[in-house]
Amino acid sequence: MTPRMLLTFLLVTWSALLCANDLESQLLKKLSENADQTEYGLIDMALIAGGADTNAALTEAKGAFKTATEPLSLNEKLAKFGGEKAAKALFKNIGKKLKTEDAAQYSLLGALKDRTYSTGTLAFLYSFLGHKLGLSDGDLATVAKKLGPYFAEKTAISPRESLALLFADKGIALAGSDPVAAGRALAVSAKLFDADKYLFGTADTNLYNQGLTYYNEGKYSEAAELIAGAAARWPGRTEFSPLAFNIGIKLFEQAESGKNYGAIVPVAERLAPITGQYETQFLDTLAKFQYNHAVHLRDNGQPEAALAQAESIQRPHSETTLKNFRIGIVEKLVESAGSNNDSEGAARWLAKLEGIDAKRAANLKTMLSQLALKELDESGQYEQALNLAAKEINTSVGRQNYLAVLSRAVSALAKDGKFKEGFQKLALVPTEVEGDDSLNKLREFLYINQLAQYTDRDYKKSLPIFEKAFADKKLSLSSENQAAFKENYGNALFREVEQIIADRNWDLADKKSRAALTKAPGHKLLEDQRKTVETILKRVGK
Repeated sequence: MTPRMLLTFLLVTWSALLCANDLESQLLKKLSENADQTEYGLIDMALIAGGADTNAALTEAKGAFKTATEPLSLNEKLAKFGGEKAAKALFKNIGKKLKTEDAAQYSLLGALKDRTYSTGTLAFLYSFLGHKLGLSDGDLATVAKKLGPYFAEKTAISPRESLALLFADKGIALAGSDPVAAGRALAVSAKLFDADKYLFGTADTNLYNQGLTYYNEGKYSEAAELIAGAAARWPGRTEFSPLAFNIGIKLFEQAESGKNYGAIVPVAERLAPITGQYETQFLDTLAKFQYNHAVHLRDNGQPEAALAQAESIQRPHSETTLKNFRIGIVEKLVESAGSNNDSEGAARWLAKLEGIDAKRAANLKTMLSQLALKELDESGQYEQALNLAAKEINTSVGRQNYLAVLSRAVSALAKDGKFKEGFQKLALVPTEVEGDDSLNKLREFLYINQLAQYTDRDYKKSLPIFEKAFADKKLSLSSENQAAFKENYGNALFREVEQIIADRNWDLADKKSRAALTKAPGHKLLEDQRKTVETILKRVGK
């Protein structure tokens, strides 16, 4: 693992732990997520380093800083002229205010009040005010040698780099009293700027010794926080590796005895990348505790945190076990989102599942679709059910679902006597299911049920339905229904001619009788009726 990869890992895993409400914890989290996009400006971050831990405190500190720095401004002519001359004048004004060097001074307001400074406070105050005057990083470098050894070879001085030094000064100053805060400040410093040569070989050695002291005193978590932060600030130093490994082993022992995985695992994760030659061994041991912690999180109603923990395991003891664990969590998250009508959430977790196991994702998607269809079916929301089923029409299961829902929808319409709407439903089916035999059966079903409303005597209503059915090119009657339709159609035609005979309209009776036999040849009633019509016509001289 390269130094830069190490730094990235440390900062990302650190951010996963930080859920405190103080602004510095929030700052580190945001820098870890996106180093260039935070709502905090440079002066905000500097004042947070100096102790502004709430939004109210930060607002107050910004007002105090503005008041305290007003005497340091340049006269209007010099400020307008700018360049190196203005940079030297600004540095001179600051020098009149800050008199005594104090490496432990990391507060801007403290520096201005007590007239003390560290390299970080002086460099940031100078570069920040210089930028406000419109001075370039190159202009500011005209006094580089006066800022300290780190700047001796600099040809540009930026506020962001200076801010990184300010946080490094804080981490070094707090190492002996507050190792957690010290480690966090060093991590922020590393995220702001790659100033790994700052105090190289001095501060990092002191931090190693302080971490060793905590370790010898049995303060393993404190030692871990400090060493992890120091490694983030100086990722190229290998001296931290043996100590980080030994601290981690002690943390594992504590986790084993107290089953307090939540407190131990995040710290151990930050140690892993700095264990050097012991990293593989360390990760093998860490995997057990990471998995146990993931199970604990899952069982205590924190599925997303459990998933994140499981996915952080670099060397799982069983890839299959870990995969199944992840699948189980994501499936529950999909179902939970669905039950809460969170379609976006369900889609997001389904996509996640597809990345883990595409087949399981497909099966779950099918199951959820079936459940949704069932719910819509049972509530009579057939239109919505058809729209849902149509989304999966390209799969065999999707086509089956669509046709099943269509069958129930058409049956419901037929039951309510809405045959026109039923035929409209059949006319609007997707091309993917056109020609399916079930559609022919539904069409046959509609005609049969529509005709069942009428008797032979209702021939005026039934005849148009018969004729529509016989002209329907999409209808293929079964052999059984062909015979029944022919018989019933002939009966209706018979009733029509009977009425004409009763009305003594002999010419029309003759015409209709002949036509009826053409439409339903071989129909016994029509054949007998034809004989009757012919007899009548002879009697009346036709």
